[in-house]
Amino acid sequence: MIPRIVAHRGFCKAHPENSLSAFRSAERIGCEWVECDVHSSADGVPVVIHDDTLDRTTSGSGPVAAKAFSDLSDLRLKFGDRLTGEPVPTLSRLLAALRPATGILVEIKPHDSPGLVRNVLSMLRAERRPWVLQSFDPATVLEIHARDPAAPAALLVEDAPSLARALGEAWRGVHSDHALLTPDIVATLRTRRMGVGAWTVNTPDDLRRVIALGVDWLITDEPLVARELCNGKCD
Repeated sequence: MIPRIVAHRGFCKAHPENSLSAFRSAERIGCEWVECDVHSSADGVPVVIHDDTLDRTTSGSGPVAAKAFSDLSDLRLKFGDRLTGEPVPTLSRLLAALRPATGILVEIKPHDSPGLVRNVLSMLRAERRPWVLQSFDPATVLEIHARDPAAPAALLVEDAPSLARALGEAWRGVHSDHALLTPDIVATLRTRRMGVGAWTVNTPDDLRRVIALGVDWLITDEPLVARELCNGKCD
């Protein structure tokens, strides 16, 4: 089974993470799926950024949720220690920038955020492209399904207790820290008819192991290496 290879925060090795240039670059190197993170501005605009604060990745500081989008739009993204000319993108701008066939995996970052769930779902349901929502917050995934029972959504897990709980529950998909996945765990998820994703898989050895597990989704900062290994059947 060949997994869907997902460029984590775009092609973030060569461009600022979660920037339009990173997502466009991912498309140029042949990625059919990209992953992004979404927070809400103070005035309810879904913005594409990983952290709940601005300090690490932008020219700004403080909580994302405390800033109106008019303030966020004046900021610029960092690439390492270098400030670039790229703005913090909105989700709507990212969707408009992507090719129509490019799939998008959207992580809703803040917990207990029904307004953000509503806004993001509304945007994605208007798209013709394939999409999936994911969150570490079980309540957020349940909120997604309450608003749209047919919405593709997955629970993210990052530790063994969370994964153990997820194995006993009824999620449509479970996307796990790759280090937690074993053949037995993947088999159990399959038995329970759950989709299986792995993040963030970057080294050749880890990529080979996860590909051999037969996951559905492989989220990686190294999409070119992942594709080469998939094409070579991990030899």
